[in-house]
Amino acid sequence: MFPEGQDKIGQHFAKQLKELAAQSVPAFTVEPVLVSSWSSQSVDMNAWTKSARLSGADIMFVLTPRQDMALFQSAPAMGIQPEIATRIVAMEHVSLRTLYTDILIELKRKR
Repeated sequence: MFPEGQDKIGQHFAKQLKELAAQSVPAFTVEPVLVSSWSSQSVDMNAWTKSARLSGADIMFVLTPRQDMALFQSAPAMGIQPEIATRIVAMEHVSLRTLYTDILIELKRKR
């Protein structure tokens, strides 16, 4: 999930995560199954979780500008919600390789 009008950042995030997962040791597959935009008027974590689950997702990433992080304070931390894990990602961090390293380590722990 990414903010409306930020398609390039959303696609970049998904592509980068997929490529780095394939290059990791041991390699594993990350496949985006639901890539969608959101607006501040349409934040509905329950609906998003249901859509992600129906799409076959194991984890949902929500990209948001840092100033909008408060919209997602009630979102469960990654790995806590049994149905689908959720991770809120500040868009300002998408260009940082350490973000992907952190995500991949967490994904490997869940396997």
